[in-house]
Amino acid sequence: MRLGPHRTIVILVESVLMVTSVATAGELAAQPKTPVPDAAAQQTAKKAAGELFADRFTQAKTTAEKTALATDMMDAAGKVPAGSADQYVLLKIARDVAAGTGDAATALQAVERLLEQFDEPAAELIGDTLLTAARQATTSAQHKAVAEAALSIAGKLSDADQYETALRLCEAARSSAQRAKLFPLAKELTAQIEETKRQQLLSEDYRKALSVLENKPTDPAANLTAGRHLCFVKGNWDRGVPMLALGSDAALKAAAIKDLRGANSADEQAVIGDAWWDLAETKQGEERDMMRLRAGFWYRQAEPKLAGGLAALKVKQRLAELEKLGREVPAAPSDATAHRVADPRQQLFAGAVLLMTFEADTFTPRDGQVYVADLSGSGNHGIVEGAKLIPAGQAGAALQFEGKASVILPTLATQLTQGLRQLSISCWVLPADLKGDSMVLDVGFVANASITLFRSNDKFRFSLCEVACESDGVQPRSWHHVVAAWNGTDQRLYVGGVLAAKIPNDRLVLDATSIGVGHGARLGTQAKSASRAGRYFQGLIDEVAIFNRALSEDEIQVLFQLGKRGEPLVKSARTRLGR
Repeated sequence: MRLGPHRTIVILVESVLMVTSVATAGELAAQPKTPVPDAAAQQTAKKAAGELFADRFTQAKTTAEKTALATDMMDAAGKVPAGSADQYVLLKIARDVAAGTGDAATALQAVERLLEQFDEPAAELIGDTLLTAARQATTSAQHKAVAEAALSIAGKLSDADQYETALRLCEAARSSAQRAKLFPLAKELTAQIEETKRQQLLSEDYRKALSVLENKPTDPAANLTAGRHLCFVKGNWDRGVPMLALGSDAALKAAAIKDLRGANSADEQAVIGDAWWDLAETKQGEERDMMRLRAGFWYRQAEPKLAGGLAALKVKQRLAELEKLGREVPAAPSDATAHRVADPRQQLFAGAVLLMTFEADTFTPRDGQVYVADLSGSGNHGIVEGAKLIPAGQAGAALQFEGKASVILPTLATQLTQGLRQLSISCWVLPADLKGDSMVLDVGFVANASITLFRSNDKFRFSLCEVACESDGVQPRSWHHVVAAWNGTDQRLYVGGVLAAKIPNDRLVLDATSIGVGHGARLGTQAKSASRAGRYFQGLIDEVAIFNRALSEDEIQVLFQLGKRGEPLVKSARTRLGR
């Protein structure tokens, strides 16, 4: 083992950190920590402690005497009320006394007691304690203890974005290792310093990327930077994978999209693992290790269910290789969460002007009408006229349109057409028949003054002010994912995540003048009252999203895969009328 006889202090650091980790059940979960006492209470307790231990403070001159004083103060802390200011101050002074004499082990015992009871930031407190001990250490044993403990805590400080503290600690610990003539350990600390500097730079780039994403949520370069930091530095794949799927690196994008799609069998899980493993073979260092660990996440799910053969042997072999990294492979999720690997919604739906999932908790009866919430935050709530909520949607519940049913969108037309230069409409539809024209969405007037997505016999048709593109192959009583997009240059129609039609259209300016805004907007029928006869949609509509920008093909594919997995656009209602 690298740490030799001073493994004890490393175990102590790990024990302190374990105490402060999130409890999953049992006693720790039932006992919330006590807030740090306020300044006035601490001052009173310090005065009392000073009076009680005055003679000991005066007499303690040597390291042994100061260590004994710190130990006695910890004993006293166990005799006063738990969670009191007296207990907090006694433990804090014990830590300061021990660290001030270079005794890291005793100081960390006081820190452990503090963190068991009080709500203090663990990594920062341990880091400060070790820094103090490093500055005051005089013996070879003390320097060795500090150096070995520092390696255990430096990574935790980086995880908490405390890079400057981590670097100061590693520098001090490297100096201690050299004084203790622990040159292999000094070399490890040098490597840790370089890794911490690398993570610090990536963190700075990550913050810059987040600033870009606030205004341009689908910017490929910013998504790549943010996704790499989250996945390969923080290990936060739930947040990072969707960003990689929207990023500018083709290889990472391909693997991330496979990851997003999830798997319905052990073979598919193994294929996703292979994608990350193969990509890892082209990388080095931490990035390579993190990709392999992500592969292991999928391999671990696949391994118990794989039939025998070479594929199963390969998975077992690779899992065995991962054990050599000395890092834990994330456990397979439960069946309830197996297909909820990543959530691209927050990034993808920034800038949406309408999001409707038609889940039961998004409907609110009020003043004799039923309202359905727009979850985009834009306030384009709808009024339901005759449409029925049913549980059997593409993703959760859906709205069923029969007869003369529709959803009025009173504010959408005015809001959507304010300076509109791009547009996207995404929805899942299940047509009940293939007769005539059946409106999915209509904004504005008709024909030369409208935005319309509808079914025309066995075709889907996307029309902007009489400029239209269409695709065939519509099947009755089958779910179809349909996306209509206009980027200011051309109109596109996607069905099932695949480009089905495209025509040039670069002359339009969509605003209140070109669109008959006074006629409003509706789901399920024509916006203009005189034109609705025979145009009511018959069937189901689910997961409606409207954007004032053109979705990329990658985004469209992510939307399609979300619906295919049966996941609503928004996991829970962020906006509900009446709340």
